[in-house]
Amino acid sequence: MRLRSNAYNKFSLLVCFLMLMTWIIPVFPATVHATVQAQLYVSPSGSDTNPGTQAQPFATLEKARDAVRAINSNMTGDIIVNIAAGNYYVNSTIAFNESDSGTNGYNIIYRAADGLDTAKFIGGSQVNSTWNLVTRTGAD
Repeated sequence: MRLRSNAYNKFSLLVCFLMLMTWIIPVFPATVHATVQAQLYVSPSGSDTNPGTQAQPFATLEKARDAVRAINSNMTGDIIVNIAAGNYYVNSTIAFNESDSGTNGYNIIYRAADGLDTAKFIGGSQVNSTWNLVTRTGAD
């Protein structure tokens, strides 16, 4: 009877271990480092006639989106669009659709290059005007 209970204890321990592994493994997946097919850059001081490199960035998110569309049909790695800090004035809606998604299991990633809340997309145009502060005279 002692042998039977020892085998039973070992079996119970094995079952508990396997159950524990089924809970731990999904929580700690293996780190996967995807390859990068291309990196594009956008900066408020860039130009949409530039090639979108770090040294010569695009000026608008629309131009970066169009450049991504030109190379994402048969992806061999992630495509990353790095958006530099600054204000981006947007006069019309920037539309994304299914053609802006990754292919072959890879991702298209748009990210702020200089940290969270550093790239700001502002609807409308920047107002540049000369104005003077008027002081109340009491007559108004």
